[in-house]
Amino acid sequence: MADDLFAAAAEDRLAAKAPLAERLRPRSLDHVVGQDHLLGPGQPLRVLIEGDRLSSVILWGPPGTGKTTLARVIAGHTAKAFETLSAVTAGVKDVREVVARAEHRLGERGQGTILLLDEVTSALDAEAEYEVFQRFGELMEGRIAVLISHRFSTVRMADRIALLSAGKILELGSHEELIALDGTYARLFGLQAEGYR
Repeated sequence: MADDLFAAAAEDRLAAKAPLAERLRPRSLDHVVGQDHLLGPGQPLRVLIEGDRLSSVILWGPPGTGKTTLARVIAGHTAKAFETLSAVTAGVKDVREVVARAEHRLGERGQGTILLLDEVTSALDAEAEYEVFQRFGELMEGRIAVLISHRFSTVRMADRIALLSAGKILELGSHEELIALDGTYARLFGLQAEGYR
């Protein structure tokens, strides 16, 4: 959100020049197609989002399944600030700056932050990934973080996991709940765990 009239006008001009895919992204929960069982009126995820009570969540799925779009829609329905970083291009300094801004907003205005940190562990080995998430968990405790990852070792740390496929949420729950469900998440988690051996 722009801080002044000139910045708002610049944002509007840039938005008008955005790629077609960006301009056609759903902007509200009502515009998300195929998620009625979770995002329809009165459904669990929608109730949490509209009540601004969504706890930490990690959206997992292959590229193009709607993780970023869903994160942006969620951010648009809350009173929280929205920050986004790509771990592929952002450094530790960038992450620290975002966390500092989040702490400042929380302390000054009581406003939480949704941080969309895309592909946070894409270039890390399992040990480094574990260290990153230990630190990240400490920094973001009590705040909302939306993380996008391609590794199950990352998503298992989330309070809520949404498994997406072809733009649809297949399964939703904690790591333990999804393993007990013995569905797609459990099968994929097992396959990826075998790959690390």
